[in-house]
Amino acid sequence: GIVVPLDFSMAQDPLAAVLDDCRPSVIFTSRQGAEKLSQVSGALSHRGETIVFEDMGTPRAELPELRKELDENDTALIVYTSGTTGAPKGVMLSYRNLMATIQGLVDFDIMREEDRVIGLLPFHHIYPLQGTVFLPLYVGATVVYVHELNGPAILKAMQEHKITFFI
Repeated sequence: GIVVPLDFSMAQDPLAAVLDDCRPSVIFTSRQGAEKLSQVSGALSHRGETIVFEDMGTPRAELPELRKELDENDTALIVYTSGTTGAPKGVMLSYRNLMATIQGLVDFDIMREEDRVIGLLPFHHIYPLQGTVFLPLYVGATVVYVHELNGPAILKAMQEHKITFFI
């Protein structure tokens, strides 16, 4: 499957435009996101299956099989950005694109397996997605996510988990 991370605070019109553009087969969301999705569903020409995180429980056997043999030039990710023009546009990144960045950072020995990374920035931007998800997973580092984005919660997590890497 091709991942399309979206900003949970995206307004309804851009959300509907992005969903119509990428035409997802499966949408993973929170209950809050599902409510917003139901508000824009009438404006969508295509609607995939919605899976709400809080309702997932154990994996369901009827989910579609998304695995296949991959080519490094296959699209892995579409990141929507509005840039300076306002309307979000999808930027397609291949596995090769993503691995070029990861390999460059690995070659510079930026992050190691023993590092503990705190993930604070949103995944709908490529920089934090690469730095707090893909790179740590690739090198085997630990990633800590906080439930609340406020100073005391961040400081507590940094102390408690002995964070060594902050993006």
